Amino acid sequence: MKKIYSLIAIFAAMSAANAQATLPVYEPFDYPTGAYLHQQTGYTGFNTGDSIAIVSGSLQYPDFPTSIGNKINFSGAGMETRYDIESVNSDTIYYSFLITINDISGVTDSNGGYFAGFGASNTLLGNSLWAKQVNDTIFKFGAEVRTSATGVTWTNDDYNTGETYFVVGAYTFVNGNQNDIARLWVNPELGLPTPPQATITDQWSAGNDLNLIVHFFLRRDSATKTPDVDIDELRIGSSWADVTPKIPASLKKNEIQGLNVYPNPAKDFVYVHSESGLEKQVQIFDMTGKKVLDTNTNSQIDISNLKKGIYVMRIKENGKEATKKLIIK
Repeated sequence: MKKIYSLIAIFAAMSAANAQATLPVYEPFDYPTGAYLHQQTGYTGFNTGDSIAIVSGSLQYPDFPTSIGNKINFSGAGMETRYDIESVNSDTIYYSFLITINDISGVTDSNGGYFAGFGASNTLLGNSLWAKQVNDTIFKFGAEVRTSATGVTWTNDDYNTGETYFVVGAYTFVNGNQNDIARLWVNPELGLPTPPQATITDQWSAGNDLNLIVHFFLRRDSATKTPDVDIDELRIGSSWADVTPKIPASLKKNEIQGLNVYPNPAKDFVYVHSESGLEKQVQIFDMTGKKVLDTNTNSQIDISNLKKGIYVMRIKENGKEATKKLIIK
């Protein structure tokens, strides 16, 4: 009898290890600090090296629901980790997460490297998310239908280390051969019912398409290809709504009638208008919560001294208040 129970326990453990998550998936990395990702339910480590670590703290992003749990961190070479999901072989599958690239100074490979995406197996990977260095503190994001460095489509804009970005990736199965599509959005507007225009779209005909997708992966290549990365708030789903959380009602509050902030993204100057035309107090905060500008205006604000990145504007007018996300390019 004891042997029978032992066999049952073994089969139960094997089933749990091979379980495929039903979509949609929400992963806040609510695991103990110091634990390793491949040890958590639903994850499998492959290849060799040290594992992706659970580290203290969460990433935050303007208008995003408050993050819970902790976050993950990895860099350089090491164990790769996958999260198994139900098989998808048609239409579009999406992922999203918050990401901070802490340090890219060591990523000296001119092609950069990829560190996340979808897979059909441990070696058949696609919808890969890339990053490459512009200089020690600036980088570009890239997307590729499969994983070839010569096929990557790169963002026109540059991004800063130390800042948190919201990225959404999508893999679309297209009838025929060598014509599937990978798309990437960087900081898309939240609360939209359907996808806006992608930041970049990649459709490369020189590589075979994936026949199906059965996991999301996180990859570590080498010190010259993989930056120091924090990732949080992972979502995987079959629709845009599955992976783009709604703006919490507490953050939608806008008491200033006809408030308009433009252009956004902005460079050098931004304009703040409302129906009343009254003078406004405008405070701008960076992603660490530091106040970087405090001014009164009826229209134009000089932002030429602020670095590229994401900011939060707090606007007050005649006792009323509103907040807006501002992107400086």
